[in-house]
Amino acid sequence: MIANYYTYDQTTLEVDHQPKKLIRQSKMDELPASALLVDPLEPEKGKAVVVCEFDKTGRPQSTKYVDDHRGKYACSTSHPYRKEKVDYIGEIKEGWTLKERSTDFDEWIDGDWVTDKSKLNEHLASVEQHEMISELNWVDVQLKYHSTGDAKRATISIDSLNAYAIKCRDYVQSIDGVSTIVGDKPVRPTEQNHT
Repeated sequence: MIANYYTYDQTTLEVDHQPKKLIRQSKMDELPASALLVDPLEPEKGKAVVVCEFDKTGRPQSTKYVDDHRGKYACSTSHPYRKEKVDYIGEIKEGWTLKERSTDFDEWIDGDWVTDKSKLNEHLASVEQHEMISELNWVDVQLKYHSTGDAKRATISIDSLNAYAIKCRDYVQSIDGVSTIVGDKPVRPTEQNHT
């Protein structure tokens, strides 16, 4: 008589879906004491099949699904730049998540990443402020073309340059000690006539 049975990992309880065959020569039970004698659940994407419901001799009686995120990366909810590759089955460990942050300014609040808008806006204002400083440096170079009489390079009017410099200075302001973007981003003048 041929008996089919299944084995499983003794640590994780995960079932090996490859059935083992035993040709029984006698009526004595020659199967391993921990053998699974029922067909396990079919494999399912994102799930692992594990044994459960053991009888008093330690033999598993059925199987169930548990989450399987192995190979994916989990992110620490308290230290968002820290990631670990999942190498276990079951739920993701406490303090970790598979959810990705959408910005560097996200904080873990009530089971989800929430963007701290004030930090994000301050960062964006800082980036824009650096760009405006670069633009003001460009204006200074353009004004020097005018002051040195370099008609070949002085292609934008002094009035346009001065107006642009004021807009650049006003674009990012410190309001209550916080860098804040105010109004629309100034557009660099491109006039070809100058006075």
